[in-house]
Amino acid sequence: MSNEVEPKLSLNKKNVSRLHKRPVIIAASISKPSKAQRGSASLQPAKVIKANFPILDNKMDANTAFKIIAWECITHLQSNQDVVIKESNEEGIHQMRVALRRLRSALTLFKKILGRKSRKSLLTELNWLARPLGKARNLDVFITQTLPSLSRYLGKHQGLLTLENKALEAKLEAYNDVREILQSERYHQMLLTLSSLVENKQWHKNSKNYQLEVIAAAALNKSHKRLLSHNGHFINMQPEERHAIRIAGKKLRYAAEFFTSIYAAKNSRKYIKLLIELQDHLGQINDINVTGNLIRTLLGQKPSGKDKEVIHIFEEWKENSTIQNIIKTDKIWKNLSTIKPFWI
Repeated sequence: MSNEVEPKLSLNKKNVSRLHKRPVIIAASISKPSKAQRGSASLQPAKVIKANFPILDNKMDANTAFKIIAWECITHLQSNQDVVIKESNEEGIHQMRVALRRLRSALTLFKKILGRKSRKSLLTELNWLARPLGKARNLDVFITQTLPSLSRYLGKHQGLLTLENKALEAKLEAYNDVREILQSERYHQMLLTLSSLVENKQWHKNSKNYQLEVIAAAALNKSHKRLLSHNGHFINMQPEERHAIRIAGKKLRYAAEFFTSIYAAKNSRKYIKLLIELQDHLGQINDINVTGNLIRTLLGQKPSGKDKEVIHIFEEWKENSTIQNIIKTDKIWKNLSTIKPFWI
């Protein structure tokens, strides 16, 4: 989705020391907490945690780098589960989705050193968790961003009020589903499996001793070429191609963020900033397309006359908003296609 927050990178001595002093994170236990434990936990304030750039060393091997990156992603995921369970926090949902996407990206980037069977099994579980989080996030975007924009066109239109009520009901159900999943045995088993994979020495023994610089440069070059293989004429593109560029840009961004600490920070910041801007505007276009399907689902197969008016107004708003984002995206693309990659 759009509007991801840029992770923070601080290369001071304290953070660099984390390379060798990083604490081991233990995944949540499958066992159920006691009543006293639940009561104590409920008194602790939950808060949203955003992603951090992993701190790497360009002399380390790829196995060590994967372990550091994977733990950053797992920590990001787990750190936001309480704020979602306790407070149904919208930003917490978003951050958990970001953590999942970053983790899936890491599993792909380091697939040479991971076993195919264990990697495929983990991706299946990550996708299982991503679906309910995605449903809740789509409703959040619709309620907090799309509906206010549509209200400027329609005012207090009855069809829009009906749509809002249905969206709020769907959101309540979606958040209940997420909370149930985050307290399920399957979710906790997934965390334990992830922890086991990261700490298990077996895949280290079965993998070649790839140097991080080799893996990083190859991954960044491949992702960069894949992104720029598209022609960049967004106004003439089908939605499917814009979506493909958004996904390619997202994968390149995650790779750049993972590996940025082994390159000069001043060279990588501008490049990553352009990727974030590209992802934001293409993400907004994608959100608009998702909204169209969501509206039709909420209103059902037999919308009333007022409901049809809402659908018609949405189509007009969709066209105008898409064009505005395309104009901004074109400018970003020109800069991105001419800037020198920071790893070269």
